[in-house]
Formats: sequence, C-alpha cells, structure tokens
Amino acid sequence: MKNSLRWIALSALLTGAAPLAAEDAEKGVVVTSEDLSQRCIMALVVTAVDGTEVDDTDASGRFEFEPGVHSISGYAGGDPSQCETFAAEGGVALAEGQRIGESTLKLDVEAGKEYYLGVDTRSKDQSRWKIVAWKINH
Repeated sequence: MKNSLRWIALSALLTGAAPLAAEDAEKGVVVTSEDLSQRCIMALVVTAVDGTEVDDTDASGRFEFEPGVHSISGYAGGDPSQCETFAAEGGVALAEGQRIGESTLKLDVEAGKEYYLGVDTRSKDQSRWKIVAWKINH
C-alpha cells in the first residue's frame, strides 16, 4: 500500500498531474480548460451538461460528476492558429462568430478518474470536428 501511494505521487510529479483529492475519489472530474492546440485538440467551452445550460461566465474548466453516463455539449475555445488545420496554406477559414466543433459527447464517468476533454479539429472536414476525451488519469 505504501509503495502504491509513492508510485501515485511519483507518477503525478512526472506527468504534471496532481492526484485526486479524497473528495474527488467518489466522483469523476472533467477538465475542459486545457488543450493540445499544436495537435489540433482545442480547449472546450461547455454550454450544457446533461441537458442543462451552463452559464458561460463559469470559466473554471473543471466539473465534478457522479459516476454514470453524462452528456456534455460545447464548442472549441481559444486561438486555433497553432493548429495545422487552420494555420497551413489552404487551411480552413472560419466564418465570423463560428463555433468550432459544436457537438455533444456522452461520457461514462467513473469515480476517481479525471477526464480531459477538448474538440478534435484535425480534419479539414468540419463535420468531423467533435468533442473527445484526449486524456484520462486514473
């Protein structure tokens, strides 16, 4: 047990991830404010959770969920210029005010796990832009 705790702490230090707090162990955590924009995974702006609108002034980027299936709706936020889909010659041009990859993801949340969500914009086909879980910490 002692070695397991050391391994978790060491893993967290090496990956830059903090271990989940005790109160988080009973719930799942969803992080939407981080991205991999250089790999065309954009941060997620959440507009609704389980069909209920989310106030756009709540920019914490962290949500706690009871275990089970949840629906999360939103679109990509941030500057897409680091992504090859938009930055390369012949890249996708966005319309004024266009919400990038507006979609809904059904996520089966497990207690004690941390899910990183973003919008995958790797394809030049805009119909393929969607919310994805790009990292899961146990």
